[in-house]
Amino acid sequence: VDQPVVTELRRRVCPPDQHRQSVSAIIGAPGWLKAVPLPDQGPILIMAEGIVPYLTRPIFAGMLADLAARLKGRKVRFVYDAFAWPMVEAHLA
Repeated sequence: VDQPVVTELRRRVCPPDQHRQSVSAIIGAPGWLKAVPLPDQGPILIMAEGIVPYLTRPIFAGMLADLAARLKGRKVRFVYDAFAWPMVEAHLA
């Protein structure tokens, strides 16, 4: 998930396939997660590299709540930048 100009460039450089997609959406905007096509079953890997430090606490919390609601009962791995851990910790405090 990224801004349209970024996702367009990414699609040209690294075309999407059945395992990798780029979606134009703004995290935190109403309904943003509906723009993300997800399979109905199986495990999900969410990579949030480079974004977590830039999200406000309410947007970060909303993103996690949206993901938890949509993926309830699914096996999910959430990956983010290691250097962002202090930001994540601060958001959860």
